[in-house]
Amino acid sequence: MADKSVVVQAPECGRSAAHERRDADRLSSSSSSSPSPSASPSSSSFGRLAFFDLDGTITRKNVFIEFIRYAMGPRRFWRGLGELSPQIGLHYAKVVSKRRIKEIFVDYFFRGDEIEDMRRLARAYARRKMPGIVRPKALERIRWHRDQGDRIVVVSACIQTWIEDWCQTQGLELIATELEIRNGRVTGKLASDNCYGAEKVRRIRKAMDLDRRYIFAYGDSRGDREMLAMAHERFYRPFE
Repeated sequence: MADKSVVVQAPECGRSAAHERRDADRLSSSSSSSPSPSASPSSSSFGRLAFFDLDGTITRKNVFIEFIRYAMGPRRFWRGLGELSPQIGLHYAKVVSKRRIKEIFVDYFFRGDEIEDMRRLARAYARRKMPGIVRPKALERIRWHRDQGDRIVVVSACIQTWIEDWCQTQGLELIATELEIRNGRVTGKLASDNCYGAEKVRRIRKAMDLDRRYIFAYGDSRGDREMLAMAHERFYRPFE
């Protein structure tokens, strides 16, 4: 695959500044930070795809955490973080995996909730909160891709149910982490692997044929490394 490098997880529950700096140094060595009008093949000869990470790339904040804060309210949210602090500590110590810490949060805050209630909350969150955390430059770039006739897909480790309404409103396809639902209620488990790292590429390849596709990718962290690597033009933290 021809490669034109052009720069671009948000941590799921936070990362140290040192970790972020190391990731930035590694990724920026093969990426570029300034999207510019493309000299890439036109849509007439290649189908063009644009893959965007969400947390930290399109948004300034971690939507996984921010949605929980919105849904629970400040008091219940902070009480929950306190009660989950032992598991969070084990996650930082790399004893508890990213997938497992996500399930722990979902189980603690949402187990037993009706999925339709969650969808209503997600619609309200999309209207009331997302506009305040979305990066204007990211929206400009999404509009640019739309004007080019490109297929635009958000590929995120966030929970699909929480962000699908916002993506639909923006006219974006979505690949994300899926919740397990039984009898219309949240079980507290994930129905898919955490959509992070190599899993992003696996889910992309499962969802679409990449033959004769010219690919753009936008990300901001180690969790986007494999997705960036598959692109002809890759952007690391381009909207900051």
